[in-house]
Amino acid sequence: MTLGEAWRLGWVCTAHCYWFSRSKNGQAITACDTRYSLNMLTLVLTRGENFPLDKLSAYLRCPKCRERNVRVLFQPPTLPKQAVNE
Repeated sequence: MTLGEAWRLGWVCTAHCYWFSRSKNGQAITACDTRYSLNMLTLVLTRGENFPLDKLSAYLRCPKCRERNVRVLFQPPTLPKQAVNE
């Protein structure tokens, strides 16, 4: 599926940066746990309609911690877009 298809169907996109670091005594500490809503129209305009959804995370960087360890979550609407517009 592509960004253009997801946008036309009314999908919502969220980026989630979540990773751990280790303290001096070896305990895992959450280093970043940040979520951002991504604007689908902006993604389509900057990446193009034919950009594959599964490639998007490789092009993102967390604005808070600057890491590239960002997961992208797509959520289809609960109702089809035609029903929402009626």
